[in-house]
Amino acid sequence: MKYLIILALAAGGYFYFSKLESKNHEVKDWSSLVNSVEREGASLPQVKRGVHLLAQRLCNDASFQKSGGSSVVSCNESFKKLSVMCENRIFNNAPSKYESKSEVAALGKRFASCVRAI
Repeated sequence: MKYLIILALAAGGYFYFSKLESKNHEVKDWSSLVNSVEREGASLPQVKRGVHLLAQRLCNDASFQKSGGSSVVSCNESFKKLSVMCENRIFNNAPSKYESKSEVAALGKRFASCVRAI
């Protein structure tokens, strides 16, 4: 019985600290993700969040969209239509952890291109 209690406490502690860990490393913008990936690594959900933030930032940059012959409205429409499909295609069989800046940057470029942000 005491082993069961110890096991339950250990499992509870693991889940508590894993949730705490994931909250501390929430991705707020693309550049902070890319700059920290080689120091701290990045999980698959963090990279997915980062590529979405990159594409949204590019879509909402009117001068960037105009220079490419597009508009903020059309880019955001494409993003809404294509983001789920592109995420599934790009991250199919993806590793759960990333430690290379160049690999994360390449994923960002692929995703932004897929959703027609660039």
